Amino acid sequence: MWDLVKEILTSPFGSFGFVFAVSIGILSLFTKAGQLWERFKTIGKIEAAIDKIKEDVAEIKAFIRTFRQENTAFAQRKSPLRLTERGRNVAEELKAEGIVEESWERILKKINSRIETDANPYDIQEACLEVGESYSDFLSDNQYNVIANIAFKNGNKLSDYDIIFGLVIRNKYFAEKGISLTDVDLHDPSER
Repeated sequence: MWDLVKEILTSPFGSFGFVFAVSIGILSLFTKAGQLWERFKTIGKIEAAIDKIKEDVAEIKAFIRTFRQENTAFAQRKSPLRLTERGRNVAEELKAEGIVEESWERILKKINSRIETDANPYDIQEACLEVGESYSDFLSDNQYNVIANIAFKNGNKLSDYDIIFGLVIRNKYFAEKGISLTDVDLHDPSER
């Protein structure tokens, strides 16, 4: 085998052909490496764009949540959020406090997974409202049917009750932790 390589290299055409082939091979390797480098740069740009999209989606979700909170007949618009008279009546009809009480351990785990150890009252309120948006996860089939019938009877969507459950959850959490509702305003970013 080596003899064949020596013979090719010592012939005038063989050495030129071999060097030419090796040069072409090296050039193609550099070209492929350059293409890979460009792909990695493109992937980096795509990842940055995805991160930006995630930030934008989070802002949109926050806007929608705020819009829904401000445009409901069940909660007052001024901070700190509280149920209106109508909201309290619907909460009683839904038996929201009983449902929250029954599922409190699961709800508390969800809240704790959403807040940092140094969370302020505003952050905790926001976490409670987020958990309130998934109140149907804590309902039995019977409870779900009862609430769906109440919503139908009153001409509401089930999502209209998110704020009610969120505020009931917040109130229970604050009561257990000894947090005052007025402390929410001290940390509200829109009040700064």
